Amino acid sequence: MDFYDTRIIKSVSTSIVLDNGEIREISNNFSSGGAVRVLNGGSWGFVSLDGVCEDLNAAISSAGRLAESARNRSPRSPIQLAL
Repeated sequence: MDFYDTRIIKSVSTSIVLDNGEIREISNNFSSGGAVRVLNGGSWGFVSLDGVCEDLNAAISSAGRLAESARNRSPRSPIQLAL
């Protein structure tokens, strides 16, 4: 594994349903999730998480396996990331 990054995404939204100008429903929605990218020998693997309570190490490992599988199927030149 040459590189990996993780992101946590949290969002809040409010929904208002109008029917002929009359408010029928108001709701607040909360969601959270995450994403993991892994670079391995020029190939990328990506895994999304449904919630931030999932095992981050397992997600990194899974994305690493996907990147390795992609590299094995279609070898690419290594990528040099900017510092």
